[in-house]
Amino acid sequence: MKTKPSRLWWENLLRSLRHLYKKVLRIKSTPHDLALGMALGIFIGLLPIIPLQTIFVLILAVAFRCSKLTALIGTSITNPLTIPFFYLLMLRIGRFFLPEGRGRLNPEHWTIGELLQTGWYFYASMLLGGFLIAIPSALFAYFLTLFLTKAHQARRARKMSASPYARFYSPESYDQPPPQTFENSDIKADRHNADASDKFLRSCKSKGSNA
Repeated sequence: MKTKPSRLWWENLLRSLRHLYKKVLRIKSTPHDLALGMALGIFIGLLPIIPLQTIFVLILAVAFRCSKLTALIGTSITNPLTIPFFYLLMLRIGRFFLPEGRGRLNPEHWTIGELLQTGWYFYASMLLGGFLIAIPSALFAYFLTLFLTKAHQARRARKMSASPYARFYSPESYDQPPPQTFENSDIKADRHNADASDKFLRSCKSKGSNA
């Protein structure tokens, strides 16, 4: 038997992105809530706070009253495959705006103070670079998600309106009685015949008692 060739890494990545895209579109919420949740998730995901990403994004999602699920999905922008690229980009951008600590340490004269100072400089550079990347990325994610969700809901509404049962899915039809069917008419006819027979029997009993 011939074995199927394994997918390439980029095919797996595209498949995962397609799955996330469909998952976001199936969430029942307003386009604004979905887009805002995605923007918050992208913003928090592009900050170098990996152990605290979930906590911060849930707090922000509750505070802004947006979709928590899309916010969690947005944080997946930083994953084991993308972290090296994003963190290196954050560091390079941050060091461009914080040039004071560009000097290298001399391993022969290391001190605890120098190590701590250098560590804080590197983290501050990554944090600044993360903010500079996260802000425009979050804005782009908001408008892109808003456009895609509105387009999806409009396309779904057109499909439902073209259906012969479209009026039963509209909110105005909830207070209307169900459509008349042969089964309902047969049931009503049986009930009418039963009521008529009951009235006939009662009238016969009353006549017999009077006699």
